[in-house]
Formats: sequence, structure tokens, C-alpha cells
Amino acid sequence: MLASTVLEAYFRASMKLKAIWGFALATLLSACSTDLDINSTWKEITLAHALLDPNDTTHYIRITKGFLDPSRSALEIARIGDSIRYSSLDVMVERWKNGNRVDTFRCLPATNVPKDSGVFAFPEQNVFSFTHLLDAESEYRLKVKTPLGNQLSASTNIVRPFRIYSPQLQGRVSLLPAGSTRVGFTAPVAGKSYQLVARLHYLEGNRLDSRLNYKNRWVDMTVVTQGNIRDVSGTERIEHNLLGRSILNALNGSLAKSDTIGRIFLGVEFIIICGNETLTDYININQPVQAVNDIRPVFTNIQNGMGIFASRTTSPNLRNFMARPNYPVMPNMDPTTQFREVDAGPGYDTLVISFPQLGFRR
Repeated sequence: MLASTVLEAYFRASMKLKAIWGFALATLLSACSTDLDINSTWKEITLAHALLDPNDTTHYIRITKGFLDPSRSALEIARIGDSIRYSSLDVMVERWKNGNRVDTFRCLPATNVPKDSGVFAFPEQNVFSFTHLLDAESEYRLKVKTPLGNQLSASTNIVRPFRIYSPQLQGRVSLLPAGSTRVGFTAPVAGKSYQLVARLHYLEGNRLDSRLNYKNRWVDMTVVTQGNIRDVSGTERIEHNLLGRSILNALNGSLAKSDTIGRIFLGVEFIIICGNETLTDYININQPVQAVNDIRPVFTNIQNGMGIFASRTTSPNLRNFMARPNYPVMPNMDPTTQFREVDAGPGYDTLVISFPQLGFRR
């Protein structure tokens, strides 16, 4: 069994929902061969994983060794650091535009990105980074050279930024059980698939305390796990209805029930993550198999190696909720929090009255 590390969204570098969709984010890339000769000559196999996002200024690339040992379990070998880590690597990313190379970025080890505990050796890992504001009209090419002189390469286009046009900036999100809110966005250029998440923001504290002591909390609710984009030219409009009853059910199913907790519902932040064709193919091919005799194909766009070098982009935060003139400023709230608002309007009474165990109040 040839095994690689888990493709982690943002390698815990972004520490936010990014990460590679929730998108394929804990997909373990593995490959088996039906005609594998375990006595064949040893061959170095390198795995590289990276997603470039135009919303980021620092970009991360994870590189690991593949391994094969006919006498020991893959799980045993995975715990040995030297089996999956390189002592040194030469990693560069080039920017090409109109057929010309216009920039070269030497990637440096990102020692501030430790790996969590798990199947593979930790906390050290081979993660490299470079800092650059991506040009959505350019092509980016990855170049990796291992200590043995093997060279890997890959290229990707960049998914361009896009906008959410519904709900309007002054709009509300309905909490009425029979109500709904239209969520609409213009698909980005080079986008091929998307995920839509509604992040439900609320304040929480002891119901006997002043509201000024409440802290910011949220619950993520997946509205669309993976949707397809038909037109990569950036002209397609995509719309979904977010049902008020779905928001109520998500809150009721996710929040702890307690007589001592007080909560104030604030609003909804719509997070839309769009991936390019390469990332979409990677996700589709790595879907769970449906039968025990299925042989999973291996998808990679890494030349002379395995893995993925692709692009995705997330929707921008379009409104500073704290900037509203009548908003009750809470000292424990992150001032950079931005999302679509819902006022104490349609359906808020339903949340307060129908779900008293959740402790929501005005």
C-alpha cells in the first residue's frame, strides 16, 4: 500500500474554515496496484499538496514522502518521521502570464505550522510557504527538487474573486419556519464547483450576567455540500433558498440546553468556497467507493509525483456588522466579524418562544 498524508485545508495554517472545502479536507490519498511487484527496485515517490487562494497573501505547500515496505505495516512506518519527511527540499513557485515567466518565489520552510497528532509522525512536517498577492489572470507553476535530484512540477490557474448579490446588504434573514432567504452569487471565473455554508452567529453567556459579558459564538450549517458550476466564464448566477426552519433546526440540534445559559441571535454569515476544475476532479475521484470490489483511480496533477496543486477562493465578507449605527457593541466581540445581519424581526419570536431550552432572548 502506497500511502500519503491527509490533505489538510490550510495545513492548520489558516486555522479557519478554509481549509480545502471543508471541501475535501480530510481525504486520505492512497493507491493500490493489482500488479505490484514488492521485490522491485526501490523508487522515491514524493507527494505535494497545495491550494492557492487569491484571498490569502501567504500560501502553503505540504510535501511528504511516499513509502512502501513489504515486511512492515504502513501504519507502523507512518509513525517514523524519516519515512515521511525530507531532510531538505528545493521548492519554488513561478508566475507565468501570456506565456512569459514574470516572477519566481523561493518557498521557505514554514516552521510555525506543526502537525497534529494522528496516524502520521508529528509534530514536524515538510511545509513550505511563500508570500504573494496572487494575480487571478496568471498561471502558477510549482517546482520541487528532492535531495536525490528528482524533480516534481505542476501548474494551476487561479479562481477569481466573486460576489454575493443576495441577500442585499440591508436585507434580513428569515427565521420564520415557513419563510426562506434567497442566497445568490455570481460564479467566479475558473470556478467549477462550490460549497455553501451558513455560519449562524450569536452571543452567549450566563443568563444572570449583563449582556455586555456575553461572548461571540457561532454554529456552521452546510447548505450545499458540493454544487456544480456549468459556466467557468464567470457569467452564471447560482441561487439557493435557505429555509427558516433549517436555521431553527440547526440551532436546536447543535446548541447545549441549559437553564443558566442566555443567548442573543445576531445574524448569518454566508461562506461560499469555489474550487477550480483540478480541485473538483480531485474531490470527485476521492469520493467514498460504493462497492468492495471497486478499484479507485488515482488522481494527481503532479508530474513525477503525486498529490494536487490547485486553486480555490472564498466569498468576501461584505458587511461590517459592528459598523451598524444602532448595533449594541459588545466588548468581547471580535471587531473584524462581518456577516449578513438578521434583526429581531421575522421569526425571532419563534426562536425565543418555541425553543425556550436554548435560552435565546431579545
